Amino acid sequence: MTQEFVPEVRAPGNPLIHFKGVLKEYKPIAGAAGGRQWTNIEFNFTDVDVLESLEPYLFPIATLTVKYTKPGDKGKPGQGNKWEVLAASLRKLLGNDADIRKLVGKAQEWHLLPGILRLPLTDEDGTPKM
Repeated sequence: MTQEFVPEVRAPGNPLIHFKGVLKEYKPIAGAAGGRQWTNIEFNFTDVDVLESLEPYLFPIATLTVKYTKPGDKGKPGQGNKWEVLAASLRKLLGNDADIRKLVGKAQEWHLLPGILRLPLTDEDGTPKM
């Protein structure tokens, strides 16, 4: 008897939604395919305490990967990429002259929350933005 194929639709990657841990290191991971190049930033955590996850997570370590986009590469800063959303959050924590190296070796809490990847198309009063 054959089983019906059901394609998965969940997001690929780490199932962690909310956790505490110590940032062991972060490192750039470069790649290339089809004539284009990219860089991801890989965050490696130890002493992980899971507060929320999409599935059981029993490991004491975690790796999160975020595609890096140099600020200003894709339109205005803060528009259209996950790195800008993360960077905006880190600036709130570290200040505008943020040095991400200050996070290495420190206990911290990370929580995946909805972020705004694009600016709204209208002002608060409904006027279209150009």
